[in-house]
Amino acid sequence: MIGYKKNYYTIDDIKAEMVLLEQERKKINDKRKIWNNASQEFVFNFFEKISVELNNKLKIQEINNFKNLSSIIVGLNDFKSGIFERRDTGLVEFTYFSGSLGYSQTLNGNINVWIAPPFVEGLMEAQPVKNIDSLHPANITINKLTGHLQKFIEVVLEWEAQENIIGKLGYTQITEEN
Repeated sequence: MIGYKKNYYTIDDIKAEMVLLEQERKKINDKRKIWNNASQEFVFNFFEKISVELNNKLKIQEINNFKNLSSIIVGLNDFKSGIFERRDTGLVEFTYFSGSLGYSQTLNGNINVWIAPPFVEGLMEAQPVKNIDSLHPANITINKLTGHLQKFIEVVLEWEAQENIIGKLGYTQITEEN
């Protein structure tokens, strides 16, 4: 048997494993080429078009600091939270981070899709990102992107329209004794 986690007994077995390794490395390089040459631009252009249709309520950013580990981040425009803190220097207003939807290239060339939930900067901790998909760059379609955007909006709405806010930061439960 040749494959991952096999005990090797001969040089021929190791040679066969090396062939498999080279095949995997080729797949990774092919995925990187597809992302870099087509899919990344497709994703960016899709969200720019959607932003125009939504009266520029989305912001789209490409992060290309590392070759073959780039990302596209889609977010809603941040706004003032309406929450202030009194300090010696006056009132300080906190900014509401509206969350983000990210497409990040992984080490193996796949694209991880994730959501960073909203939070109020300086007042609460950012929540961990939620991975919602991982796909081959050639499998990125308008339907996939639309579904990811829908899921992102659902996460934001869930955070903003919490039905049971009693006991959450900034809210006090009123009892009959108050």
